[in-house]
Amino acid sequence: MGILISGLAVNNSIKTLDLWSNHITATSWQLFIIFLSSRRCSIKNITILGDLGDKSATSLGDALAVNQNMKSMSIGGNNITTAGWREFSRGLGAPSSSLLELQFEECNINDEDAF
Repeated sequence: MGILISGLAVNNSIKTLDLWSNHITATSWQLFIIFLSSRRCSIKNITILGDLGDKSATSLGDALAVNQNMKSMSIGGNNITTAGWREFSRGLGAPSSSLLELQFEECNINDEDAF
């Protein structure tokens, strides 16, 4: 993940990134989410399928609260509980969030989580 982040940090032409079930550790997700929170992140569209848990979802929500480039996000097949969704959604409500589209696929999200 560190190698990927170092490349993305200097390449501002990449606008779409798909991360599919890559067995990424929680520590690596945290590094990636720090990158998403930085001004160096030029990614506008991201797909994250698999491997996210509550801690990563919370941090991802925090990143969305400050990332002013991200326009579209698709999240699917993750192990996020009600508590994780609650924390994730706090970032969505931040006035500085620029996210315009959010898609959920096979997230096991129930009525309580959606509410």
